[in-house]
Parts: sequence; C-alpha cells; structure tokens
Amino acid sequence: MGRRWLWVLAAGALALVADMAAMPGSREPGGQEGPRLVQLRRDPVHEEGDRRAQEEHAQQVVEQINGVERAWVAVVDRTAYVGVELGPGVDQERAERIERTVTEQIVSRVDKIDQAFASTDPGVAGRIREISRELAAGRPESDYRAELEELAGRMKARMHQ
Repeated sequence: MGRRWLWVLAAGALALVADMAAMPGSREPGGQEGPRLVQLRRDPVHEEGDRRAQEEHAQQVVEQINGVERAWVAVVDRTAYVGVELGPGVDQERAERIERTVTEQIVSRVDKIDQAFASTDPGVAGRIREISRELAAGRPESDYRAELEELAGRMKARMHQ
C-alpha cells in the first residue's frame, strides 16, 4: 500500500508541474534579456483606417518592452513610425536591440501595419511625438508623409550600420 501512495503523490506532483508550466509567463525567467511582453489572448483587430486605435495599440506593445520608458507612434499608410524614450542606464548596444525589437513586435502584433521604423534618438523621438500629437488633433496625414519618409530613411540607415 505504501508504494501505491508514492505513485499517487508522484502523479499529482507531475500534474501540478505540468499545469504550472502551461501558465502564461511561466517560461520567461526574471531578468531575461529581451522583451517583457504581456501576451494578450488575441491582439485587437483594427478597422481599416482606424489609425488612432493602431497607434494606441502599438504604443502599448512598445511600452511593454524592457528598457522602454515611453513611446510615441504615428501611423501613416500602414507604416508605424515610433519614437522611443529609454529608461535609465540603457547603453547604445541595448538601444539598438530595442529598436529592432520594437519594429518586429509592431509588425507582428498590430493589425494592418506592414512596416515599422523606430528610433531611440531623442531628436527623432521628439519629432515623432509632435507629429503623433498633431495627427491626433486632426491634422491630415498628407502634411507629414514627406517628413516621415525622410525620418524613416535615417532610421533605416542607422539600423543597418
């Protein structure tokens, strides 16, 4: 009878470990390098032309990444332009990894975004913040297309250095 109880206890412990392993976030050890993501069951689907919802969703995705203090997003023509303010103590190498992670996460998680550009440069991030606020206030996207394309060219060149 003693062996039977031992087998029952072992099976119960195994079931408990399997349940705990299946819990969200259980596979991400603390202090891990890379994104700190709160995975949604399903990312929201945006209506065509719902730029503001895409910007808010992208901002939430970016602000979940380790090392990101704040983010601003402007969406024009299915492209997200992201300005990122980093937390204290983030070095240049880590900042570049964060920029790559930002673009990957936005394209993969934000509905109807085909490409994304991100910058941790304070000047570029500040300009994206201003553009984002002006778009939210009702200024037309066409006022910013050329400037955003120029910023995207600078961000792309920086990521390929």
